[in-house]
Amino acid sequence: MSAERDVLMHYRMARARETLAEADLMAQNGHWHGCVSRLYYACFYAVTALLLRHDLSAGKHAGVRGLVYAVTHGGAGGMLWVTRRIQPPLAVLVALLPTRLHPATALAPALALVLIVDPADSPVLAEPALQQLFALTAAEAGVALALAAGRSAEEIAGEREVSLPTVRTQIRQILEKTGALHLRDLVRLLAGLPTVRPPRTAP
Repeated sequence: MSAERDVLMHYRMARARETLAEADLMAQNGHWHGCVSRLYYACFYAVTALLLRHDLSAGKHAGVRGLVYAVTHGGAGGMLWVTRRIQPPLAVLVALLPTRLHPATALAPALALVLIVDPADSPVLAEPALQQLFALTAAEAGVALALAAGRSAEEIAGEREVSLPTVRTQIRQILEKTGALHLRDLVRLLAGLPTVRPPRTAP
């Protein structure tokens, strides 16, 4: 990362924190229109800094901001492939942050999760990744991966040697934790996660 881009990235993050603090003050005083405006710009500064960190082209900023807006206003989010000047494209996934990980508040009724990953790392989608990302149990993560592979609830129950009601209960829990509206939405969300790694543990 160049020194100039590094300075700009830290400036954008500082502006994001300042603007978020302004939004908090406005909310405390009931100035909701101003609060919403400040929240928007806080997100704008933070996402811009994130994109700068990965040397993304400026033309993709609007697309990512559009996905963040959609997710925080009831949409399902999505994924973009963004080009870099020299290295291969990066995958940018925008999804609704599960309320289990960050409970909704009046100030932030919905939050977006923005993941930027490099396909060159050759990661794989595994149960631990889903457990860390969406707070799923090991069993729920296994069911989620099976659903993403196209298996039905009946097939999953047979393969895992559990009852069908158990699998259906697990599916309901998966939908709740991931924020997916239905099974098709869940499969779409998981299909956009082929390059998400489980967090590395400290040596």
